[in-house]
Amino acid sequence: MDYIIVILVLIFGFFLKTRYRILSGNEHVLLDQLFFYHMIMSFIFFLYISFDGGDATNYWFFPRKYEFDQLWEILSSGKGSPSYYLYFLNYFPSKVLNLEFFTGCIIYGVLGYWGIIFMVVSLKENIPLLHHLKHFKVLNFPIYPGIFFLPNFHFWSAGVGKDTLLFFCVCAFIYVLNNVKKRWFIFIPIFLISYTIRPHILLFLAAGFFASFILKSRLLIFQKSIIIGIAFVAFLPLLDNVLAFAQMDEASVDSFTEFSETKSGHLSRRAGSGIDISGLPYPLQVLTFLYRPLFFDAPNVLGLMASVENVIWLTLTIVFLRNKPIHIFKNTSYIILGSFLFWIIGALAFAPSLSNLGIIIRQRNMFLPAFIIFAVAGLAYTNKFKKFEWFYYIKKMEWDKNKQNAIQDNSVIHEES
Repeated sequence: MDYIIVILVLIFGFFLKTRYRILSGNEHVLLDQLFFYHMIMSFIFFLYISFDGGDATNYWFFPRKYEFDQLWEILSSGKGSPSYYLYFLNYFPSKVLNLEFFTGCIIYGVLGYWGIIFMVVSLKENIPLLHHLKHFKVLNFPIYPGIFFLPNFHFWSAGVGKDTLLFFCVCAFIYVLNNVKKRWFIFIPIFLISYTIRPHILLFLAAGFFASFILKSRLLIFQKSIIIGIAFVAFLPLLDNVLAFAQMDEASVDSFTEFSETKSGHLSRRAGSGIDISGLPYPLQVLTFLYRPLFFDAPNVLGLMASVENVIWLTLTIVFLRNKPIHIFKNTSYIILGSFLFWIIGALAFAPSLSNLGIIIRQRNMFLPAFIIFAVAGLAYTNKFKKFEWFYYIKKMEWDKNKQNAIQDNSVIHEES
């Protein structure tokens, strides 16, 4: 059974790209490469968890201890933790089909790859000349599509667990917003998964893109005020759920401070890679969340690899901030601004509560799709790329003109003959 399921899932994943007509042959080649690369990461994730242990195996095998009615009763009573929703989701493939953990990693890996497809499609819809960004290089390294092959980016979205699900939800959320009229139904699974597993991520998504929509819209001030009021009332239940998830009584500064200190202390005790951020100023806490570990933090080879990746993220951020970001936000869709706001809201919220470098990398992975989208859009607005864009359009016009002249010449020759 496992062999059949793995083969079917891999075939399904490989041909997923053909569902999206906007993708060109160049994007198909890129996605084929990313598919094989991502599946290799799924296998590495399987080996890593199998030998070193982790929550992923518990998410897969724990449902076998329950009957369906027992899980449903726990969830319906509200007594179960968010992990129980993952047990419920894995119940059918793990217990009913009795699939192995490796098969589960492949299934989740294809789901993570689907999120990458959503990301590439979203970029293509917002940057028509996306493929030509390969000409933009830093230290002779093509930023696009090179950033899609960074290892941590794939590792935490290629195995069984909440990280892969939330990564998929964030990518799908942004994809839906590019064409809500045709894709609205995708919101249903996104909402259910995010709301049950990590409701605060759903709140950050809603806040970031709603704020972007309001800022970019041409509505009058009183119209915006009415919409904001309605949205606030609509999302109050979600805020209550987030506070309950964080085990806080009220949304006050003291409550958030207490939660951050408690969470940071717990994470420091759970792993040896903890760093003391409690004494750092808040801006440095945010920078720690976004860009560490760096080389001086790296305890081993994996830490060095993560450091190289973080230097790339830091370089992309600097390029974006030096390239008149306000101008970029004014001249692009609200998707770009919304991605930036979601990224910064997540960093501001998570920074004080995480002190373990491994957990920081995992949590940050949920925000990387948004970061990549607005950072790549920023590259498309650099002066270097604008010159190429102008050159490309001129050449395209010349090519079209020559093609039209050739057609006319052939017509004349045909008529004379």
